Amino acid sequence: MQLNKKNFALINFIIFVALILVVVVIPNTIINSKNGDDKSVVNKINNENTFVSSHIVYPDGSNIKIEDSFYVNFDESKFENMGITVEEAKKVFVTDFNIRFTLKVAKFKSDVEKATDKFSAEEIATIKNGVNAVVTEGEHSVEANLTFNSVYVMNLYVNGINYEPDDSNESNSSNVETSKNLFIIKQQLAVSNLFKGEDGNLSSYYDTVRNFFVSNNLGTVNFIQMLGNEYTQYYSNADYVELTPNLKLHYWNVDETNLSEEFYFVKYYQNAVSWYVLAILVTLLLIGVLFLIKKFVSKKHANNN
Repeated sequence: MQLNKKNFALINFIIFVALILVVVVIPNTIINSKNGDDKSVVNKINNENTFVSSHIVYPDGSNIKIEDSFYVNFDESKFENMGITVEEAKKVFVTDFNIRFTLKVAKFKSDVEKATDKFSAEEIATIKNGVNAVVTEGEHSVEANLTFNSVYVMNLYVNGINYEPDDSNESNSSNVETSKNLFIIKQQLAVSNLFKGEDGNLSSYYDTVRNFFVSNNLGTVNFIQMLGNEYTQYYSNADYVELTPNLKLHYWNVDETNLSEEFYFVKYYQNAVSWYVLAILVTLLLIGVLFLIKKFVSKKHANNN
């Protein structure tokens, strides 16, 4: 086939379009595909002695719902011939979870209701309705759920009713590290290992739960930290990542060997300018090669005639 001007232009156009697609699609596919796949982590939750601490941010239109929870599952086979039953073990955690969640929420609502100098009657009602705690029992499990209907209410609960929103971005950016090279920009967000040493919010509770199982000869207990949000473009160093229609759930298995391990979310961005320059240079190179091929074919065709 003779490489005429029309075919030459068409080939160049196809090459350029293909390179642009490569620049847009392939980098995003590669850099956002690193998700943990150790499903044994989640398989433990309802089959072994397991304690799960989770924090999930649910998208809800222009608002969000935040749910913090503790979930403890008991492996019934571990209770055979022991001095404690599953029902007795559940009662221990029902009492503990009610103290940690239900009673604290009741105290918080009472404090808000009294703060008439700080909040209007409407604000008091909104804040009180914006937080709820429930403790439920399963056949061999106990779960406590603490839900907030806004970040503001959550911050009031965590930091006290005198909390004032900080409009600066300093607090949000302090645990974010950004680095880049010629083609990739990396943004890494540090995540607290809740069970980690003195820095973990649950470090003392980690020992409490573990000692309960050990002291009652119930074997070891698996600790799992789970975080979930709608940002599917982020991957993490979690052991397992699960995608649902609206959420991406990250599961970290926590034990003595990784109590000092840093957990993190990572997002990679294309350094767009570099990729497009590369695409243009490669396109120009291919055009040059095609031009030489065309010249060679034309010369050969002229010689044959």
